[in-house]
Amino acid sequence: MLTADIEDTFMARALSAIAVAALGAACMYLLDPQRGRRRRALVRDRVTSARTRLTRGMGPVARDSANRLQGWSARATSSFSRGTAGDDVLMARVRSTLGRYVAHPGAIGVTVSGSRVVLSGDILQREHEALLRAVRGVSGVTEVDDRLHVHPSAGRVSALQGGRPRHGRRPELLQDNWAPATRALVGAAGIVAAAYGLARSRPLATVAGSLMLVRSTANRPLRDIAAARGPGAIRMQKTMLVDAPIDHVYEVLCNYDNFPRFMRNVRRVAVRADGTSHWTVAGPAGISVEWDALTTRREENRLIAWATVEGSSVNHEGAIRIAPYDGKTQVHVTMTYTPIAGAVGHLAAILLGANPKSELGADMLRMKAFLESGALARNPSMQPM
Repeated sequence: MLTADIEDTFMARALSAIAVAALGAACMYLLDPQRGRRRRALVRDRVTSARTRLTRGMGPVARDSANRLQGWSARATSSFSRGTAGDDVLMARVRSTLGRYVAHPGAIGVTVSGSRVVLSGDILQREHEALLRAVRGVSGVTEVDDRLHVHPSAGRVSALQGGRPRHGRRPELLQDNWAPATRALVGAAGIVAAAYGLARSRPLATVAGSLMLVRSTANRPLRDIAAARGPGAIRMQKTMLVDAPIDHVYEVLCNYDNFPRFMRNVRRVAVRADGTSHWTVAGPAGISVEWDALTTRREENRLIAWATVEGSSVNHEGAIRIAPYDGKTQVHVTMTYTPIAGAVGHLAAILLGANPKSELGADMLRMKAFLESGALARNPSMQPM
């Protein structure tokens, strides 16, 4: 018991020391005599933007909550009603159930007569019993006539080829994507738990609350959030029409040192003689992030593709595809990057006001203006902080 108390005291002091250090760093950053005023203005702008996004985000939460209340009310009403659902309604309910429990719902025929359901067609053995239990549990079904042909494997049955395994109805908290109301509820619970842990020096409560907040904000499973590759990668894409000749667009975009002119957070791009390029980008809170990239593919007036070299702090690759379109040039940009610490790093960047997904659209608008007019699209916020 004494050892546990000592560990809790040590953790509490460590958290307090970290909090004090972070507060001191924030004060130094915001109260700097030369750049503090501008930094405070940026913080105010980001707070205003976050407040606006929060207000907009409450709309889906309210609609989802209202829909859930309406659904619960309808189920409660139907449980007290002695009426039976029509054949069409019951058919839709059963078909919906098939899609959750079998990999090949099209291989199964459904006939409804009153409250009696007849199932026919082909099904895999591993799905058979689970499907029957699910159909018997459908509201309004009193009898299930099983006429299914059960197969131990797909074999040569054409109706059972391909498909994706289904796992039935899973509790929402175990699903990969949560509805807006669930995200809001879990996020609020996470904030309360983290605040309680900090106030009462309970490290486990702080960690648990933080994980709940991260999970609800990112809307991705924690196993994916913690990944540094694969599922942890962030993908972005945008398409835009540019009123400029395709050869001019290709020539400008081939020269990476033009990118700082329209990409707000790209500070410098140095192109080397060996074909690699060194990028310096403003990350969260103005902290510079650097990496080396290599052009992986180039097709004149069609495609430019690049990727970071092995060992870079940020795993990143992208491609710009251009094509003539009705006298103009269509520019399609795709980018994939894995931030430091996976999606956790992406979430931290969002909270600190550096969200690449939301900034790509603004960068492409500046790119469009630069390609069409040749005007420098530099933003004052690109200057060193």
